[in-house]
Amino acid sequence: MRVQDKIHRIENILERRLASCPTLGRPKDYENAVKYYTQAIELNPTNAIYYANRSLAYLRTECYGYALADATKSIDLDKKYIKGYYRRATSNMALGKFKAALRDYETVVKVKPNDKDAKMKYQECNKIVKQKAFERAIASDEHKRSVVDSLDIENMTIEDEYSGPKLENGKILVQVKEVLSKLPTLVETTLKETEKITICGDTHGQYYDLLNIFELNGLPSEDNPYVSGFFGGGVARWGGWRVRGSAGSWRERWLWSFWEREGKEERKEGKEEEEGRKEGGKERKEKRKGRKGEKEGMKRRKRKEGKERKGRKRGKREGKKGREGGKEGRKGGNEGEKGRKGEKEGRKRRKRKGGKEGGRKEGRGKERKEEEEEEGREGKGGRGREGNKLFNGDFVDRGSFSVEVILTLFGFKLLYPDHFHLLRGNHETDNMNQIYGFEGEVKAKYTAQMFELFSEVFEWLPLVQCINGKVLIMHGGLFSEDGVMLDDIRKIERNRQPPDSGPMCDLLWSDPQPQSGRSVSKRGVSCQFGPDVTKGFLESNHLDYIIRSHEVKPEGYEVAHDGKCVTVFSAPNYCDQMGNKGAYIHLQGSDLQPEFHQFTAVVSPGFR
Repeated sequence: MRVQDKIHRIENILERRLASCPTLGRPKDYENAVKYYTQAIELNPTNAIYYANRSLAYLRTECYGYALADATKSIDLDKKYIKGYYRRATSNMALGKFKAALRDYETVVKVKPNDKDAKMKYQECNKIVKQKAFERAIASDEHKRSVVDSLDIENMTIEDEYSGPKLENGKILVQVKEVLSKLPTLVETTLKETEKITICGDTHGQYYDLLNIFELNGLPSEDNPYVSGFFGGGVARWGGWRVRGSAGSWRERWLWSFWEREGKEERKEGKEEEEGRKEGGKERKEKRKGRKGEKEGMKRRKRKEGKERKGRKRGKREGKKGREGGKEGRKGGNEGEKGRKGEKEGRKRRKRKGGKEGGRKEGRGKERKEEEEEEGREGKGGRGREGNKLFNGDFVDRGSFSVEVILTLFGFKLLYPDHFHLLRGNHETDNMNQIYGFEGEVKAKYTAQMFELFSEVFEWLPLVQCINGKVLIMHGGLFSEDGVMLDDIRKIERNRQPPDSGPMCDLLWSDPQPQSGRSVSKRGVSCQFGPDVTKGFLESNHLDYIIRSHEVKPEGYEVAHDGKCVTVFSAPNYCDQMGNKGAYIHLQGSDLQPEFHQFTAVVSPGFR
């Protein structure tokens, strides 16, 4: 009896914890909910409610396999518990098992005919089942005709009220398909010692967070017009500019310069806008605070960067309020010239600065060298490219701006095909797009044919990237069976929707686990692999470690399996509710050691 009382007391404590845990609605509560419901199930394994509620927590953390198992267990314990059927239907829907989901939705609707949410889900699922049945009915053994071949671009119309950017002779999807189809399934990239690559994880339609990555890390390029790393004060390096302002104004300027790359970029600066640009020089490297009025004189100096210049100098007047006659000191003279008579203040300044201010520079100046060393770059002549970028799949779904994200990424792929890399994720597939929003977004913004074109292009995305033969990058993870070699990956026919099992499925869907060996996937697809599996694969293929994405991480990244398995996720505050940070990775050719950079979510428009 005492034991029974103790059990009841513990159950009461757990019930209070569950009641106080805003489960299922605030960041990071889902993991706590799983923990508490697991404890409750251990004490009372016959309670159907616990299993159904834990199933929902698993659904929110995208552990669809676990969610399905819990929902099924809930039904087994209480066949009249309708919430169990609803959870199982949702789990099967997430796994793309639409017929099984439809059966459970039918059960729910019969019991609760006035439940609007259940009725909507039933109708949505029924529509997908009928659509797939129709597709099977009209399918033939003949090779599927390309959507590109059926496009009639000349007769496409644009609404009269449209006033946004326009492409000149632009066919992004058509052109990017041609580029991607020429790539192998496993893309191999070689970085020189001074070269870097930036690796980003899932972006999931979070367009303003994507722009924030470009603002923090710079835009991609061929030969380093951007600087890798963070810039404080909301300032991004971009071409020869420093761009300030809100996400919206930055976005507007960036879009115009991107879509009209041959035109002149028009920028709007804040109150502290820098004055002018130097003649024939490069951008200044230091932030300038603001300028004083003309009466107080110009107390800031213009620095001059030059290459192989002798003699030519631009002086800068220094005035001082209250000086009689408006005497002005001028700096400079040419090399070899005697210093000109000027104000005492000017001479003192020259002495303090070791001679002529802003003086002559042969080749690379000392100050420039110091700045470049400070930013981890080498000077001109030996400077390494840092413009390489890789986005590791899951560009679309979930977020509200998947179209904007994917067109931006495809545009950069066309601009810099050898320096901007894209890999396929499990959300670049038809099943995921039907469920998680991309198909609906494309049809709302464009047409059904446009979605078919996106689907066709997605099938040509490479699956894997190898850096210097040592670092392997894929969206999901390793394989359900041992013995897979890089040559096996190269032979994968990727131009299709992924199968339910096999190497292609594993590359898109699998996840690491802390324990050794393999286990059933929490997602219900592929597997989970342990540190011994990772070690064996790396040794067999002479690799150092793998980088993958596919999972939300609180800090934006995670290092597991004794440093051999790295996860990076670049969608901060995932789905506007997880509260996680985003991250990206820098790799340099000299050592290939990952350097992690974290960032937080930015404010996006309040509409979907």
